[in-house]
Amino acid sequence: MLKGPGRISGAFVAMSFRARESATETRMGISVSRRVGSAVARNYMRRVIRECLRSCSEPRGPLDIVIVVRRAFGRREFRSVCDEVRDMVSAAGGGAVADLA
Repeated sequence: MLKGPGRISGAFVAMSFRARESATETRMGISVSRRVGSAVARNYMRRVIRECLRSCSEPRGPLDIVIVVRRAFGRREFRSVCDEVRDMVSAAGGGAVADLA
């Protein structure tokens, strides 16, 4: 598994991740800038991302993951955003990490 930080970018979100050496669980954070939209829109985006993360399987190994929402997120269809987030989390925890970083 990759030791240093990694980044994966998509159409709706960007994700940074790093392996945690002395931990046993994965930590995840969500960042939504004020430039993305109103408070109501930002909270909606956080709720969508959190729900996507709940439905994801836990990545292999303990990781620190930060998801940054992009302006293109808007009011996109839930399924398309979830698919992108799920693919990113599985890539971060799977064997494809070295290829993406």
